[in-house]
Amino acid sequence: MKILEKYLLKEILGSSLSVLLIFMVILSSNTMLRLIEEASVGTFPTYLLFPIISVKITQYSIYIIPISLFFGIIISLGRFYNNNEMAVISTSGQSIMDIAKIISKIVVPSALIVALFSLYITPSATEYRYKLEHRLNSEERIEEIKPGRFTSSQNGEATFFVES
Repeated sequence: MKILEKYLLKEILGSSLSVLLIFMVILSSNTMLRLIEEASVGTFPTYLLFPIISVKITQYSIYIIPISLFFGIIISLGRFYNNNEMAVISTSGQSIMDIAKIISKIVVPSALIVALFSLYITPSATEYRYKLEHRLNSEERIEEIKPGRFTSSQNGEATFFVES
């Protein structure tokens, strides 16, 4: 591997991973805040908080990975042009096609990772989410039963009274 190739790959990969991390933190914290709000109201149990967030992160990844790669390439190439490194690279005999070949060494594996997420990981995570939601809708929630009050079951077939 050439020194230039290592340098370009390191810069693009570093920028892309930084953008990916920022997007994931923003989206997962937004989801977490929404779910915590639902849990504080009592419509969502707290023990399902982290499984649902992990499922959401896998669902977001098929959109976030290509966007972060795009922004990482734009940021890195912009930095190269701003620091006049691109002028040095072009005067050293490297063409735009050579740089595109180097960038393709990141784009092709990223496309394969996104394909893996799209075809296998996200559908199984979505199925797991549906199972969790079904379990949530079908089970009785003990934490909703308040002492000293009559509480009906979710399906409406039974009524509970807890004295203390």
